[in-house]
Amino acid sequence: MFESLQKAQAFMATKDQMEAKVRERTQELADSKKILEEKLKEVERLNYVLIGRELKMIELKKEIGDLKVKLNISV
Repeated sequence: MFESLQKAQAFMATKDQMEAKVRERTQELADSKKILEEKLKEVERLNYVLIGRELKMIELKKEIGDLKVKLNISV
């Protein structure tokens, strides 16, 4: 009986340790997820800015081409 009580106590201690590790890892994953979400927002914002700049460059190149034609400058 003493041996089975020791085994039960050891099992409960191991179970408690594992549950603590799961809680710790869950918190680490939640923290990592938050950081990744913040980085994703920054990348999306930067992508939006870069796309806007690229569209402006295309617009300016077209405008330069139109002005060259208008001024009769060889392209």
